[in-house]
Amino acid sequence: MKLNTEVDIPEYVFEINHHQKLLSVGSCFSENIGSKLAEDGISIKINPFGILFNPCSIRNSLSNEFDFSEQHVVKKGNQYVHLDAHSIINGSTPDELITNLKHLHKATSESLNEVQQLIITFGTAWVFKRIETGRIVANCHKQHGNEFEKQLMDVNQELNDWRKLINQMLVNNPSLKIILTVSPVRHSKNGLWQNNVSKGLLHQLVHQLVKEFEAVNYFPAYEIVMDELRDYRFFDRDMLHPSEIAISYIYNKFSSALFSQKTQELSKLQRKIKSAKEHRFMQPSTEEIARHEQYVLNLEKEFKAKLNA
Repeated sequence: MKLNTEVDIPEYVFEINHHQKLLSVGSCFSENIGSKLAEDGISIKINPFGILFNPCSIRNSLSNEFDFSEQHVVKKGNQYVHLDAHSIINGSTPDELITNLKHLHKATSESLNEVQQLIITFGTAWVFKRIETGRIVANCHKQHGNEFEKQLMDVNQELNDWRKLINQMLVNNPSLKIILTVSPVRHSKNGLWQNNVSKGLLHQLVHQLVKEFEAVNYFPAYEIVMDELRDYRFFDRDMLHPSEIAISYIYNKFSSALFSQKTQELSKLQRKIKSAKEHRFMQPSTEEIARHEQYVLNLEKEFKAKLNA
């Protein structure tokens, strides 16, 4: 007897392996998956511009649409931040901030030309438009609320803009594979109904992009949480974010679907190496330390040998 609804995972015509480079961008869920991949020894860059929630801002960070002008720079505490980036990207002066952003944007553009997989997680379809400029922002940075207007994204406009971006990315990197996910994190601040409306629009955008581009794929992280893990035991204390157990469960589904047997074995070995390196002795003897260091070296040699086999 089944006690939950098992979500069907698509069959993918490509694989992720330890010889590839990946980039993960979007909401905090993109960091959850990206961190798990990094722990498994996969080469991945995670959210160069920090956590971004809406498709418009995520798209800007990956395209030439990013506006570096000072009109989008605001002061937050003792630092300057940009309305199109997370506050982890900052500077002591506007010039320093913009220089940092330009370096990040250049590095991200270069990454897009060489990565094999791009993982994008959309968090919300609700956007904030700055009234002064008429531009959708990634982060209000706690500026006064009357400076912004909240609205739902225009799905048709986003679809057209994402078409252009994806076509350009595929021109620059024809072998690129894109994995889209919708974040299972619920944005309840303005009500769960509004959250459901938002998630529906994100699914509509994703569905159309997957339908139109062979290189674009969907991973059902949202459905796994909402249907397969339909229980508050799998949520964090705020009852909105998936718990660590849920994230690990989703990642196991992800890796099982997208890792070859060899990649799964290498990932398991990488976790073993990480655990061994983090081991701390209470009162070790010199011999114990030497044996443990040799054990770690042997594991690393085994990993390299299997990687290059």
